[in-house]
Amino acid sequence: TMKDIEVFENFLKDDDFKIVQETAFRQLEVPSPATFRTNYTWWQPNIIHQSSAVLVYDVVEENVIKILDDAFIGQFGNNPGQYMFYYWTNNSFIPWHEDGHVKNAGTLYLNNEWNRDFGGLYLYETSENEIKALLPTRNTFVLQHNHTMHATTPTYPGTPFRVSVQMFFS
Repeated sequence: TMKDIEVFENFLKDDDFKIVQETAFRQLEVPSPATFRTNYTWWQPNIIHQSSAVLVYDVVEENVIKILDDAFIGQFGNNPGQYMFYYWTNNSFIPWHEDGHVKNAGTLYLNNEWNRDFGGLYLYETSENEIKALLPTRNTFVLQHNHTMHATTPTYPGTPFRVSVQMFFS
């Protein structure tokens, strides 16, 4: 059977990770109203649930796209075609769901440190109906397969943005 998820630690080379990370965090320093979409404007209502805003930035920087494309093509032989930076605000989460619109989905975690007391854990249900949790760890890439049921726990008040690169593979 195929795995539910695969976890790749230290996914990007350090120099490449730093460029992607700095680009993501730079978007927070120079906010512009046209820069972000939110979960309110493009997620289905059942996925929004009672979540606070998740800010979404479509990655357009060619150097970042090249770094990510090279990593994904090198590792998997294909690339998702679009990358988004997700910024999880305090009290934001995503309830249990599966990404039925795509074959696989992936997340690359960009925070240097993430304390489990911040919330924002990635939960998934295995094919054996076990619930497992992953801490969003720096430069770790999680690839989920087969419409795996998953969720993200709420980020707690007073915590930093939980920042990731999100992608979907057809």
